[in-house]
Amino acid sequence: VPNVANMSVIDAENELKDAGFAVATSTVKEESSDVDKGLVIRTDPEAGRKIKKGTTITIVESTGKTVLTVEDYTGKNYIEIKTLLESMYQIKVNIEKRDIEDNASEYEEQEIIGQSVAAGETLSEGDSITLYIPNIIDGYPDFVTEGWTVDDVKNFCNQYNITLTIDYQETSDYASGTILSQSRSSDTPIVSGTTLKITVATEPTDSGKPADGEEEDNTSDTEKDSKDDNNTQ
Repeated sequence: VPNVANMSVIDAENELKDAGFAVATSTVKEESSDVDKGLVIRTDPEAGRKIKKGTTITIVESTGKTVLTVEDYTGKNYIEIKTLLESMYQIKVNIEKRDIEDNASEYEEQEIIGQSVAAGETLSEGDSITLYIPNIIDGYPDFVTEGWTVDDVKNFCNQYNITLTIDYQETSDYASGTILSQSRSSDTPIVSGTTLKITVATEPTDSGKPADGEEEDNTSDTEKDSKDDNNTQ
């Protein structure tokens, strides 16, 4: 039997057939830290054995250094699984987002909702797998009905790098500081670098109150008329 170790499976088959042997239609796969994935580790019967022409030879094919039996990763955190597969098994992990048509609120942003390699299949070092996570688009809250404070909105804008403009509207119908309206409706996608304007209630100014530095004149009109008559006399 010729030595076909470290050959590709196709090259090994051709050499064995040229030597007058039959080759099993399926290879036997085996993990190996010395032989790269897809290459021949050995044959059965082994190289050097003297056997009859026409005997069927089975090729033992390498699956690489480490074989991982894939689990069902749905529902798990993709960051944790990605770290595990890449650090422990040298598997290349791709992350893709998928749109969720129904009940998007039921999913976490980092939750795995699908995978390209089914549970039970095997992966070796250098193989790849794609993990799918929900394409959740953050939207603006309803600052008005949810009772947000101005400070809450300021913090929100700082978090998402949004430029905030505040208009104040005098009104006695709402408590001072109440948010009356917002320029971007709730559920509008949040985009960093954009602007937001809110209108906030403030107490109305008293138009009858004297300006700063002026004394209030409490003299009645009747008293003023009487003083004017006395001055005339």
